[in-house]
Amino acid sequence: MVGKGVATQYNGFATNYTNRQVEFYKSHPDITRSILYDTVTTNLKKKRVLDLGCGFGLDMKWLSEKGAHPYGVDSSEKMIAEAKEDPFGIMVVKDLSDTNFPKDFFDHAISRYAIDYVRDLDSVFKEVYRVLKSNGTFTYVVNHPELLKLAAQQDPELARSEKLVNLPAFNGDLSFTKQLHNIEDYLSKFVLDHFEVLDIVEGQEHPDKFPVPGKTEHTLDFLVVKLRKLYVADIIIS
Repeated sequence: MVGKGVATQYNGFATNYTNRQVEFYKSHPDITRSILYDTVTTNLKKKRVLDLGCGFGLDMKWLSEKGAHPYGVDSSEKMIAEAKEDPFGIMVVKDLSDTNFPKDFFDHAISRYAIDYVRDLDSVFKEVYRVLKSNGTFTYVVNHPELLKLAAQQDPELARSEKLVNLPAFNGDLSFTKQLHNIEDYLSKFVLDHFEVLDIVEGQEHPDKFPVPGKTEHTLDFLVVKLRKLYVADIIIS
């Protein structure tokens, strides 16, 4: 299931979030999008690509410009409404772990700062595995567990009792409530048994993107992982 209140969060500030992100990146580098696009980049022409947590559709626009056939899923009705104001593909309101798309349907999948709202990450990885064709790739960006553990120090009871953390963003103008995950959650047994890990990138956003108290110049903000779905014959049955 999606983490506590994620649809409610984005339904509550969909327009503000869209405007704030657009304005922020007019004067700040969009670091993780650049890495995501560089990591994904292959021949996307006429390929079906799923964007999990598509938000207001900016990444779908990029996919469309690359000649792909983009499909977007988001749990927030209002974010999908924002995206449909300037549509670049097929967009639906669905849970990220239950997209309702056919098996072996997509050539590739992407996600940026979305799956880390989900409590049961394997439920997302299993759904991605189901809808991807063999050899299809899944490239995702999440907030680094190191950053979220630091943010959790601001409300240790919330972290302890519910494994949730409030993450300030965009100079502190917005705050997102996310799940506390560790690296092993993103590289679980299911992931390692069913996907090949092609690339892992860790790094930092602009300091104003996630202004967590106590953050230093060495604090890692994001984790980018690229996976390839294995052929059934490649999977070792344990």
